[in-house]
Amino acid sequence: FVGHCLFRGTYYFLDCASIHQTDKELKLAGIAHIPDFLRNSGEIVVMWDEEYLTRMWCVYELAVAQAPGARRSIRLLPLDMYTTLALFSLYYAILALGFVLVYPLIPGIWGLHVSTFFCCGSLMALIAHSSAGVAQLIQSIQNAMSNFRVRTTKIFYERDREILNRSIEELYGSLDLFDIEVRTKVTKGVMEAFVGQRAMLPYRAFFGPLTSLFPFWVALCTGYIDKPAEVRVAMYIYAISESVAVFPVCTALAMELGRVVGKPTSGSNYGSYARSAAIGASVAILHGVWVQISYVITMGVAFGELPGLGLKPCHAAPLALATLLPVYAAAVWFFRPRPVEPSGVQG
Repeated sequence: FVGHCLFRGTYYFLDCASIHQTDKELKLAGIAHIPDFLRNSGEIVVMWDEEYLTRMWCVYELAVAQAPGARRSIRLLPLDMYTTLALFSLYYAILALGFVLVYPLIPGIWGLHVSTFFCCGSLMALIAHSSAGVAQLIQSIQNAMSNFRVRTTKIFYERDREILNRSIEELYGSLDLFDIEVRTKVTKGVMEAFVGQRAMLPYRAFFGPLTSLFPFWVALCTGYIDKPAEVRVAMYIYAISESVAVFPVCTALAMELGRVVGKPTSGSNYGSYARSAAIGASVAILHGVWVQISYVITMGVAFGELPGLGLKPCHAAPLALATLLPVYAAAVWFFRPRPVEPSGVQG
């Protein structure tokens, strides 16, 4: 419904839905026109699973889409990865709810730090524990593409293999040259979406999970509507930065530590859980330090409660911006795109 309302100029060719499945003549006609459909497409969207490159028909569509002179961009949507991102959204929502429930139980500044540590630590521990599976998925995609061989693909009717092989040879000159194309240029283009930055996932992957925190930050900011302008501006700067920089950086750090330190072992899972908990606590401590500097001190200046610092309420906004610079620098360092070297050609 949303697609029909908002994306009226966007059309999709879904082979299983666009090619007749019972009428033989219509089915053959649809199959014969697959190259035309692909050549008139702006992008190829792949719902990836571990069997994608083992299916001859999928490989044939890839061959046509990446043929010299008719190359189309490929967007991989790994099903398991998007399941994990959906879980991240749930984790973030639970974090916001947990903070709302825990914070009122402990008054004062200690209540803020305890509730923040508890909620942020639990969130980052869950994310760190999930990161090992994400890393294995990304590695499996790269391995599948780097070791691709069209001759080992599967097809239901073997007589169709000769037809498809002949078509691929016409496009690339030989099956071996097509293998090389997939292992190098196609792999490079696809993997840039996953390893084209220092973080395990690109910044846009966090849009969904971070959206679940939007009601929390709106509710928090509305509590400052009747406060002086210096307080409101400092609070808005802090809330926006938490959403667009701090939590993405904390999540990227937890995932990277989870990938490196929290690798599953052949022994008990308790060790993996303990490492994930330690990662969550470490990231939560770093986040707590930043909260103390960028929120507690800044808001104290905004309310005029820290005269010993020699700062006036009008200095709160510049102070908030100054404390944000390291976090934004960390976000740029984690998520800035960088070139991906193509995989080596394997014989």
